[in-house]
Amino acid sequence: MSHRTQSKISFATWNAASLLHDGRRRFLSTLTRKHDVVFLQECRIQPTVTFDSGDFLRYLPTAPNTARGCLTWDAGIVICRPDWIIEETRIGDRWVHVRVRLPEGSFLGRNGRQTLHLWSLSCPPIRTEAVEWWAADVPGFSRVLPGSTDLVVIGADWNALHDAHIDSLNTHPNQTRWGHISPVLEHLHLFDAFRFLHPYERRYTRYNYRHGEISGAKRIDSVWISDYFADSLRATDFSSSPSDHWAASIEVREDDHISDLGPGTWRLHPGVASDPAMKAFVADYVERLLQSTEFARQAGIDGPLRTWYAFEERLRVAILCKGLSIKAARDAALSEVQVLHDKLLSLDLAHPDQRRVF
Repeated sequence: MSHRTQSKISFATWNAASLLHDGRRRFLSTLTRKHDVVFLQECRIQPTVTFDSGDFLRYLPTAPNTARGCLTWDAGIVICRPDWIIEETRIGDRWVHVRVRLPEGSFLGRNGRQTLHLWSLSCPPIRTEAVEWWAADVPGFSRVLPGSTDLVVIGADWNALHDAHIDSLNTHPNQTRWGHISPVLEHLHLFDAFRFLHPYERRYTRYNYRHGEISGAKRIDSVWISDYFADSLRATDFSSSPSDHWAASIEVREDDHISDLGPGTWRLHPGVASDPAMKAFVADYVERLLQSTEFARQAGIDGPLRTWYAFEERLRVAILCKGLSIKAARDAALSEVQVLHDKLLSLDLAHPDQRRVF
């Protein structure tokens, strides 16, 4: 079993496609030995099994005895930190929410940030259902109030492509448009951990096969975390599994010397910096951050150098996330224009009496 320290915490998300198979239960046990929190989708456990029932560890044959959480027909969460206090567990058809009280000794629990919200989501694959699901805030993301110091981590099978171009290979992006999801993630100040560390890298969690060969792939499973984690995010990884989804994981770790490293790399897609939406976003974000009493209090403790780097890192993460959102909206608009352009080119003007359907 890996040694669990206060200065390193890892999260993994995995669509198990049924934990009724022995091999998948063993794989889940492996994940719980490696990671502190495991988000699950498509558990196919009925009735719901919780950490205080005798059946819970039956589904984790070699997991740590400290494992707690719940497994439902769809979503599930397993927590392997005995020092975390589970204050509330809520369960829905496609989601599980656990509110955790972090110990004061944890590096995540400093600066008054002792509440951690964990959401596991198995998002609706049908577009019309997904639009209603997100618009109605079915999982209850509004419980995290604007300006709150609460931390949030979401592990999900989004059934959507964050970036239809870089997150897919030879697949038609017929999932839910990311534009229906973005407002929720922006409200919670979350960012895609993998894309933050690897802005242009192509990795996938779901593969399509034809005649034994890969015919397409997409990255629809990922972990999103609060922008507070930007300074401590260190690694992301993917693991093949017995189900038809790969597991995606991230690691956040404390580093006392991070402020000595200077600013990180700023990455923006062409034209995003001059976009009016970006300018308005930056002005609003900076104003809210500078008016934050928590930020001002921490600045008095850290001094000018560390405060500047903290401010720059927060702004960099916020701009990166907003930039990806703007790029996705632009790509969607351009895609619609391209479709119309192709249809116009296909018109046969030499035969005007021919019936044509758009």
